[in-house]
Amino acid sequence: MTPRIFKAWWSARATRNARHPFAARVAAASGVIVAALLLSACGSVNAGSASKQDLERAFAEDPAIESMDLRVANDLPWVGGVSGDIIAKEGLDEADLRALIERLAKFSASHKGGSVSVGVISDGVQFPVSEKQSAREAYLAFGLSLRDDPRVGSVEFDFGRSLLMTAESPAAVFELAAALPEMLGPLPTEVTDLELSSSDGAISLEGAPGPWLMYAERVWAGAARYGATGLQATPELVELRVQREQDVEDARSFARYALDGSQLQLTVSSDLLGVASGSNGDAARTLLAALTDVAIGKVMTSWASDTVLQIAVASPGDAQLLADELSRLPQSREFSTLAIFVHPDGAFPGEPAKNVGDEILSVYAEPRELSAQVTNARRLLGEPGAQSVSIARDRIELSVSDSVGENNLAGYAVELKSVAATGQWTCVSTTSGSALCTTAKPSIGLDDIGYDEHPSAKEFVREWNAAP
Repeated sequence: MTPRIFKAWWSARATRNARHPFAARVAAASGVIVAALLLSACGSVNAGSASKQDLERAFAEDPAIESMDLRVANDLPWVGGVSGDIIAKEGLDEADLRALIERLAKFSASHKGGSVSVGVISDGVQFPVSEKQSAREAYLAFGLSLRDDPRVGSVEFDFGRSLLMTAESPAAVFELAAALPEMLGPLPTEVTDLELSSSDGAISLEGAPGPWLMYAERVWAGAARYGATGLQATPELVELRVQREQDVEDARSFARYALDGSQLQLTVSSDLLGVASGSNGDAARTLLAALTDVAIGKVMTSWASDTVLQIAVASPGDAQLLADELSRLPQSREFSTLAIFVHPDGAFPGEPAKNVGDEILSVYAEPRELSAQVTNARRLLGEPGAQSVSIARDRIELSVSDSVGENNLAGYAVELKSVAATGQWTCVSTTSGSALCTTAKPSIGLDDIGYDEHPSAKEFVREWNAAP
């Protein structure tokens, strides 16, 4: 049945189906079957997967290709496509690169079934394979000018309108940022978003090219005298980081001067203390300044908003020493929550504590309760097989080694009850995820266990209820 005959057949059925509902249901079912049969003649039901296989077969022996990094989208039956990057062999010359791009463009244009949308990455630079010859030539010229530039680390387009680029040094970031608007002019699609960073991570610029880039460069150039270690900038905000906390105020004064005449907001922080956007960090600096030399020496890095201060340290013992001082200091009352983290490899200098993952100990608490809660966390961490402990106002989570076994989780009920406050969600789990959880209260039943068929559930309830 051709599409035209099928359309007439379906239209004729519509009038009769309005008068006969049962017939309508039968017709609808048969119509779906007919439609499926018609569509199946057009290609694979998983169009994206089939397109990927077609592309891989067609270019399996291509002498210019090193590898393929492809993604599949099977959006609907018979609808989808393949996208991604073709990695060219290292050092491919211009002629061979152009020829590869043309072979891929020809394949994409002639391919039946799902869509094919790929780019070629040659020596770290991406060359989009556009449908139009003129667009391909424009991208090729742009990419080659950057591929041969020693200041450039990598170049990638995101949906044509975003350009992601790394430069080999902070100075190169700003040099390239100044040159890019003119270089981008001939491209067929306007680049509305630029993400430019240095390979060492010190500089990150993100946004549509504009005057803000000049201001960001001005701040970075002058901030070297204050020990600047990093700068992030957008069309709305400049975030400057310096090495020492005692240089923050001088760096802020200079940066304000450098930004005079702009509408850019400013945040200045140190490697010791990261500050949330919109916060000046003054309360955190006052609190850290009040710590003894021994205690401040335990701080690996920290991060503050107006209401929360998070601190990363290297060991549970350091966490206790610091928590004891913080709980006593009146300056800590400026925050609603203090948090301490311990990472198995120590903290990551210069990174906000909130980004430190897989902590062996993490505690969020009201300032006065921080010391006691760190003590509780250390008690749990001292239990046999304990791997990590996390305590917050509304929960306690203890993770134990898989070697303990899910049949033995009841052995942690007594210690968990001793540290849990009424109403706290309290859990013990193996690292592979077998968990026993309950809302803490003096006496619990199987109905209070999140998974009452857990092999340790009954014994956990008995141990909990027997504990004082």
